[in-house]
Amino acid sequence: MYSVPRKLRAYVRVAGMALLATVVVTLFTAHPAQAATPAQTTAQRATAVAGFLDPASYHYLGMEPTLRDGTIVLTIALEPADDTDLRGAINFIVLTDDGLRRVLAGADPVDLDIAASAPLQFDPIGNKFQAMFKASGSGHYTVVVYNTGGKTGGYTLTALNGVLLDDADQIRVIAAAPVPYTPPTLSASSTPTETMAAMVSASQGSPLAAGTAMGPLTQGAPVVNALRLSGALDPVLSRHFLSVKPSVRDGIVDLDMVYEPRGLQTDGKVNFWVIDEDGMRRFVYGADPEAVQIATGFQKPFSPDINELVASIQASGSNEYTLVPYSVAPITVTYVIKVDGGLVIDRYGQTNESTAALAEYAALANAGVTSAPVTPTTAITPAATAPSLQLTIPGTTSFTLVSAPAAGAEDPTAASRQQAAGPLQLTQVSGELPTPYAHNYWSLYPTIRDGIVVLTMDYDPRDQEALLGHINFWVVDEDGMRRIVDGARPEDFALAGGSVVPFGEDKGKLQGAFRASGKGQYAVIIHNDSVVPATYTLSATGGIILAPANDSQLVQALP
Repeated sequence: MYSVPRKLRAYVRVAGMALLATVVVTLFTAHPAQAATPAQTTAQRATAVAGFLDPASYHYLGMEPTLRDGTIVLTIALEPADDTDLRGAINFIVLTDDGLRRVLAGADPVDLDIAASAPLQFDPIGNKFQAMFKASGSGHYTVVVYNTGGKTGGYTLTALNGVLLDDADQIRVIAAAPVPYTPPTLSASSTPTETMAAMVSASQGSPLAAGTAMGPLTQGAPVVNALRLSGALDPVLSRHFLSVKPSVRDGIVDLDMVYEPRGLQTDGKVNFWVIDEDGMRRFVYGADPEAVQIATGFQKPFSPDINELVASIQASGSNEYTLVPYSVAPITVTYVIKVDGGLVIDRYGQTNESTAALAEYAALANAGVTSAPVTPTTAITPAATAPSLQLTIPGTTSFTLVSAPAAGAEDPTAASRQQAAGPLQLTQVSGELPTPYAHNYWSLYPTIRDGIVVLTMDYDPRDQEALLGHINFWVVDEDGMRRIVDGARPEDFALAGGSVVPFGEDKGKLQGAFRASGKGQYAVIIHNDSVVPATYTLSATGGIILAPANDSQLVQALP
């Protein structure tokens, strides 16, 4: 736990300008930092925090590197962004443990700080300041954020390759840091018995993570390898750091990026860079990414869509490259980036697919089953009284699945217990695609051996032109599903897809049919390639759809 010091004296210089000694002495003596309250027994851990500072006040934050001997980058954004009086007034310095002890003993912090904030180059607004330094080992550091101006102001402080710590309720956590890895431990009584159980804490990379772990499970960001990834970039200045791994040694890698929405606020302000290893080292040490990139996106030739950007690189060997989608637009931007000639990799949980993979990982570890509300509407066997099965999904509210009791089951409680042991078998289900480029996955079993299965999907809203041609479903077999998980495109292995019904009672709906081989399992992938949220209803003729039960490992949100 990081303890906040109570008093810091002397004065501080920022950006090479000396502040008046009387002002700074007031700064570090008038408002001593408060110690942690009894209710707060552990430090908050975050990679991004927000706080408010009155004139002549300050915050003490601990910081620990996430990479041994790594380079730490700290960026502070002042709020209100257009208040120029705050620029140069709210700043920060970084002290080592030894430096903090000497400052508390009366030394000048300017002589001891190892990093101090300076204006961020090429900042379109001008309210951001940054500092970077190379950590020594994995020891702790202290970040002192202070206000020497005459106004109350807010700030957002982010750390790259570091974790910020606070045990005195000084700040608000914006992005929480992953829980530190806990080494596996075994607890056993001195006299072993047949009922003694080993309590194991497994990390994500452990082979115990697939549901065999008996102890708490840490949920770090899983590594996602795919041919296509999608994500959202926050307003003003946002970047994602992905990797590109060539599939052929010394081969050509083609990149294609599409962003939404189009318009004056985004056109020309969203793009991507490709940076090699040497360029990334220079970028980490402060070089302009524009100066070190080896490729950047440009409008696709002969395409009327100015929001489609492409680039190609000649890979050197089979080394990985860094892919940096970025946005300087004043609004949130979503993007889809595809690669031909390699794989794009997300190691830090930035993309939609990484979030979905984390949900899958949690489901396989018996932590949950799905990330989207699911409402079955038609069961195979109608029932006058249907028991309900409560599902709790991590990070969302719980919902209820209503189904018919099993045939011959007179006790509704017994039927509920039987359903909790396995998936619900339905002929019609409903779900939603709440985010751009979302996917839902369902399991499908034919009811007739070597028979024809017909799937019909209706969606809402029907009056949105942006949805036309962008919401549909694919049917794939088990082999196709394995290939998709390994990064293949679903459309390349789909056995069937939906086509618009031109007339009849299902006019306007999407319908597809295929001949099942035996009674093997199939997967139905419902996808929305637009930015418009949608709900859908899927019905099956000649087959049954499996809805997840409480302890099922079926996942409705995969890459």
